[in-house]
Amino acid sequence: MNRQQLKSRKKWTVTAIAAVIILVAWGCTKTVSENTDAESIAREDNATGPHTENVKLQYKDSILYYRSAPKNYTVKPIRKPKVPGYFVPSPEGLVINASNGTIEVNNSEAGLHYKVYYMSMTNEPIDSVTIRIAGIDYEDGIFEIANTSEHDTASPVYEGADSTFPCARGNGQCSFNETDLDGDGDSDIDGVNGNKLQVNKKNGVIDLEESFNNGVFGSLTPPNGIFKDFTIHYRLDDPSQKALNKITIRLYHFKSRDQIPAWLIDELKRRKESYDAVDAPATQGNFIQSNLYLLAPKRPPLIIIVSGLTTTLR
Repeated sequence: MNRQQLKSRKKWTVTAIAAVIILVAWGCTKTVSENTDAESIAREDNATGPHTENVKLQYKDSILYYRSAPKNYTVKPIRKPKVPGYFVPSPEGLVINASNGTIEVNNSEAGLHYKVYYMSMTNEPIDSVTIRIAGIDYEDGIFEIANTSEHDTASPVYEGADSTFPCARGNGQCSFNETDLDGDGDSDIDGVNGNKLQVNKKNGVIDLEESFNNGVFGSLTPPNGIFKDFTIHYRLDDPSQKALNKITIRLYHFKSRDQIPAWLIDELKRRKESYDAVDAPATQGNFIQSNLYLLAPKRPPLIIIVSGLTTTLR
């Protein structure tokens, strides 16, 4: 082998070695990069000591949907802080196992968003997440039906937030005032429309004025303070795949706004303030201890009809 060939071969060897070094270095970098998140999670999940509370509470999904089967559909947290503790939902309505955080979706009140707190054994909040059970809600409110030319209506709110309502245009894919509860094609109940609560079967809008004029309270001149509960069964064209759902609402009647008792006005205010607090972050100290268990329940929705009747009602 002459000197030129030897020089060429040595140059090729050096280049090959350099290439191998670069490939190995790139592979190591790539492996480190790919494993960073997993290793970080592993370190968090195996954490001990004063910073254990940094391990986050997490469910796979933040929006949960009813399912047709099984009836006892449950969802467990995929991560939780390692320190001993227990789970507390707010407001009432979310059925959850206090020990392990398992949520019974189909047994929970749908159409609301909840804050799930993970609490230490000394009753301090360690972490929290927001969970929504998809479905409809109706806002609490006062409706003075004699003060407007158009009929007063109560419209459903979907998923407890400003989400796109799958039945907004009444396209026939949703069903309200559902009477066939087992899906066999036969009616199992009369439904609320049969009890004079006028609910649009396609979009769930309640015509309160028509309901009142039809005698929803059992009389065209009902007494002050009378109330009735109605359970509306429905199916939504959303990821629940039209699983049977329901909501119970409470209708009150008063002749005039000033005859609504102060305790009921206070209840409407307290509900709104409490429900807004669901979006507040978990904080250390006495906030949770003093307020968490006092948050007003959101159900049933309170719909107050003020009729404006001139007759003296007793």
